[in-house]
Amino acid sequence: MLSEQEIEAQKACTAFDWNTDDMGKQYDNIPPQLYEAMMDTVRYRELDEICETVKELNLPSNSEVMDIGAGTGRAGRSLKAQGFKNIDAIDAS
Repeated sequence: MLSEQEIEAQKACTAFDWNTDDMGKQYDNIPPQLYEAMMDTVRYRELDEICETVKELNLPSNSEVMDIGAGTGRAGRSLKAQGFKNIDAIDAS
């Protein structure tokens, strides 16, 4: 059975205008908690794969990391948990 948050996220995914030319404004209208729930609902796993690949590179923890398309900062938080200390992020929304 889906949680109330998962149901709300599925409704938001369905109502989202994916055909807009101004995708950044669409994302601006989504509260961060709802965005996170949406990503969980669609089983977003690319982030896990990216962070695992970065870990396999065995980079020093003081390496400069740029998270482009950061969204709510999930990748940065994950990389910080891996020990990275110098993380910058940018996103269009």
